[in-house]
Amino acid sequence: MKRLLPIIALVLLFNFTSFSQTSCPLPAGAIQIISVDTDGSNDIFCFMALQDIDAGVDINFTDNGWLAAGGFRANEGVVTFTTPAGGLACGDINCLAASGNFNLSASGDQVIAFCGTVGAPTLIAGVNLDGTGAGPGLWNADATNSNTSAAPAGVPAANAIAFGEIDNIAFNCTDVEPGADCATLTAAVTDPTQYLLNNTTPFSPSYTDCPAVLPVELISFEITKVNKEAISLKWEVATELNTFEYIIEKSVDGERFESISVLAALGSDRSYEFVDENPSAGRSYYRLKMIDYDGSFEHSGIKTANLAESKSLSIYPTKAKSQITIAYTAATNELSEVSIFNIQGQKINELALDLNANAQIDINQLASGTYILQVRIGEDIFTERFIKE
Repeated sequence: MKRLLPIIALVLLFNFTSFSQTSCPLPAGAIQIISVDTDGSNDIFCFMALQDIDAGVDINFTDNGWLAAGGFRANEGVVTFTTPAGGLACGDINCLAASGNFNLSASGDQVIAFCGTVGAPTLIAGVNLDGTGAGPGLWNADATNSNTSAAPAGVPAANAIAFGEIDNIAFNCTDVEPGADCATLTAAVTDPTQYLLNNTTPFSPSYTDCPAVLPVELISFEITKVNKEAISLKWEVATELNTFEYIIEKSVDGERFESISVLAALGSDRSYEFVDENPSAGRSYYRLKMIDYDGSFEHSGIKTANLAESKSLSIYPTKAKSQITIAYTAATNELSEVSIFNIQGQKINELALDLNANAQIDINQLASGTYILQVRIGEDIFTERFIKE
């Protein structure tokens, strides 16, 4: 699903002349502006964190040019992004939509990131899409109008790429290996040859195909009984690039689900808990519906609870090269239906197993990656994740 579209809720728009902010905790090069769309109905740009950034940090973006003598040219706009609870990790991507005085021109423009006060800003990153009197690889000599800018002072050239006269640019992450470290990501996004360019059609990038940057990564989702009267749902998320909220859904038959609560997404590296104080008298089925800012969503696996029974299922190891083992705590008189899905939800394999003794599954034939194991035992459904190394 698409997980990366403009995070409108985190954007505050200010008139440039009235903006003020505290000192900046970020060095130049802490982020990289990796896409800009000036064509189309909305001006959108995205940036990637190139280091871990604490929560509550204001990062400002302006389309004002930088004067050769120092300071910003006036009369354009500023957009402020405040890092969420949990902060940002290196590789996290956020996209912002601008309005008001922040209005990117298809005739040439720039976006410069900074923090601190307008009178004494700390410049962090920039991108230039104007080739007037300069050309690819060169910023303008000075900010003589709204379409031009001198190179942002103190920002390394690698973090302030000048693309020349172009309307839309987007980082092309398809050549980046999955699980790339911060140094590899930084080298990729600071290389101008890794960008797509277009003079007519905006990219509106979602970055869902970016293998190095995981959008919503659900590490765990567990349910437990609370004093034999309630059901506790706990889940842990490694990354949330553009997740808006989590809807907790419940069913009594495992087929028809209804929403019972909503929790707002808090940011990367977060743990969540919800307690259902009115569980069904018999068996209850639970799942998470993870909603993005653009309205797209995906579901977690299904978890089952029964206040009158004591059953649990687990798999080990959760990272394996050739084999995983299923451990089931209760006795059963029937074969269990076991299905393996890839991360896109496609069924890869299906088999029937006797779980009265720990059952082993050969995964040698699977490609490396993350998989979902679903086990159906009568009316119970258990879902676990594992990684094929």
